[in-house]
Amino acid sequence: MGTQADEAFSEAWHSDAASVPGDGLASIRSKVYLTPKLWYLRVNVIEAQDLIPNDRTRFPEVYVKAMLGNQALRTRPSPSRTLNPMWNEDLMFVAAEPFEEHLILSVEDRIAPGKDDVLGRTVISLQHVLRRLDHKLLNSQWYNLEKHVIVDGEQKKETKFSSRIHLRICLEGGYHVLDESTHYSSDLRPTAKQLWKHNIGILELGILTAQGLLPMKTKDGRGTTDAYCVAKYGQKWVRTRTIIDSFIPKWNEQYTWEVYDPCTVITIGVFDNCHLNGGEKANGARDTRIGKVRIRLSTLETDRVYTHAYPLIVLTPAGVKKMVAKWFDQICHWRNPLTTILIHILFVILVLYPELILPTIFLYLFLIGVWYYRWRPRQPPHMDTRLSHAESAHPDELDEEFDTFPTSRPPDIVRMRYDRLRSVAGRIQTVVGDLATQGERLQSLLSWRDPRATALFVTFCFIAAIVLYVTPFRVVVFLAGLYTLRHPRFRHKMPSVPRNFFRRLPARTDSMLMFRTSDDGFY
Repeated sequence: MGTQADEAFSEAWHSDAASVPGDGLASIRSKVYLTPKLWYLRVNVIEAQDLIPNDRTRFPEVYVKAMLGNQALRTRPSPSRTLNPMWNEDLMFVAAEPFEEHLILSVEDRIAPGKDDVLGRTVISLQHVLRRLDHKLLNSQWYNLEKHVIVDGEQKKETKFSSRIHLRICLEGGYHVLDESTHYSSDLRPTAKQLWKHNIGILELGILTAQGLLPMKTKDGRGTTDAYCVAKYGQKWVRTRTIIDSFIPKWNEQYTWEVYDPCTVITIGVFDNCHLNGGEKANGARDTRIGKVRIRLSTLETDRVYTHAYPLIVLTPAGVKKMVAKWFDQICHWRNPLTTILIHILFVILVLYPELILPTIFLYLFLIGVWYYRWRPRQPPHMDTRLSHAESAHPDELDEEFDTFPTSRPPDIVRMRYDRLRSVAGRIQTVVGDLATQGERLQSLLSWRDPRATALFVTFCFIAAIVLYVTPFRVVVFLAGLYTLRHPRFRHKMPSVPRNFFRRLPARTDSMLMFRTSDDGFY
């Protein structure tokens, strides 16, 4: 196949591409293209003056509606129902260079629900909008409102110079417009290039080959795949050549990106080309995704070349362990007597010399990091289906993830999913209710809702205050630590007295109506 070092690489294609018609050749060549730079457009609607309502017998309920392309936002109705309303609200839009779309603002009077009168409209070109790079406010500006009237079935523009609107419009260059998932973002720089920092390195990606691809479509009675690869990092997208009819395509293409932040992710996807036959049907088709790979740059070592095969995974419709708690429980139950004795010795030393607590913690973390250096990962992480539990998910749950909004599924399936959602929400409500119950029990310790429990707790607090006053704090910590680390021979499986006492305290659930579904209804 050759490499990009060859002079004729950009003009060459695979020999099997000779069967591709002329109008499909454009879809098999490699491409490099940049996404348009996105800006936040801030529209501060301040006020309007000298509005002329159509119905002068009522106080107008005026709001401002702003449209930019397919984005539409509106302000709240002005609290001052006068002909000079004020809002002072910010409306945020996303605008793309080269700013060919216009910002359309209209001042409307809400006469009734679903019925609004347009009192004036103005159209603003974004190419003349100022760009803000810091926190300083830009100057505001007055815009004339134009009103469109219909005369003899024709729409004419009538300019009302007495009606105008006060706006502060700017393109925010100090923010980054997130057009990707926050977990897999490839670019975190602000929009304005003047605010960019120097790059910290160059990322080189060589797309070599893929192996074991599955047939994605049928041609001449047999399965085939026309694979190409797409890589995205920042604003730069690259697309390799399409390898015709091959389950082991070889691309041998290399691309580079400037890196400004190591905590970013590059995404590589493999697709099946559905535009090789030309025609209107091919133009409307959508290429099938074979799989994708995400690589986090912070997991890569500097000045090291990785040659690694990643599994291609795609989700179709067809847990974190509590290691610290588990380790502490093993120590308290003397699963390893030697470790528990060492913990006792360390605990006594820290009680006698509390100034050694912080140095000991950081020294311990340092030793752990050095110890695990031998087993550090040598390859970048890849998508793990076992960790994702994608293979154990129910087919209906996967189908629900790919459902449209609003739903396009039959009513019986929607009803089943609604019942399942009720079940999940019921469990969440139960957990939240349990947490609230614990807080109410804690509050009832001093509320005298249970006079006996409050009397016992107040007496205990008084005795504890005296004991803690006359007993050195180190002795209290030492005794509490020995009690926590006591041998299983001195433990019993029954709940402790304080826990049993706390569980018996009253809560506000005694004063609430509790509804629970059953076969007989609600009770």
